[in-house]
Amino acid sequence: MSIPDGGLIENQDEFQFAALESGYQPTVEYNFAKGETNWTTQVSKQFYIVFGQPRQYGWLRIESNLAQETIFLTYAINPTGSRNLESK
Repeated sequence: MSIPDGGLIENQDEFQFAALESGYQPTVEYNFAKGETNWTTQVSKQFYIVFGQPRQYGWLRIESNLAQETIFLTYAINPTGSRNLESK
């Protein structure tokens, strides 16, 4: 996954209320090869994201199930440019 002019940071935060200020990577890549020890049919990851000029911050959750051939993306973005992601 890539975010042009921005990036992603994987996180495990139960409540994603404040995006990080720095440390974003423009591309995140996961490789799963059958027969290797990291093989899985389900992937669930969450990230803080940043993009654009002026900067906008948000969070992104990805859930994939190979058996069902599905990928779900859930996200929220604060259009004001604030790193505060708490919904009102």
